[in-house]
Amino acid sequence: MTATVSRPLSKEATDGLKDKFKVQENAKLLAETKASDSEIWSSLPNKARISDLKLQQRQQTVSYGLLTLAKVAEIATKILSVAYGACCVVPR
Repeated sequence: MTATVSRPLSKEATDGLKDKFKVQENAKLLAETKASDSEIWSSLPNKARISDLKLQQRQQTVSYGLLTLAKVAEIATKILSVAYGACCVVPR
């Protein structure tokens, strides 16, 4: 497990990533799950809440990574389409 996943990012680092890699319209629902009902949340044992928070942090990290990879793929596709024209198949 990497240090980023086992140790949460700082608020500044998280905000920087959010600004640098904006969530695309088709990925708005790609987010960590949260217990939205405060009554349910307050009735959970402390260990379960800590486990849930850790899972949320991991989900958020994975989401950012997937969005970043999607952005890289988009940029690579644009570069290849310029380099090889409008052709659908890139020569090997």
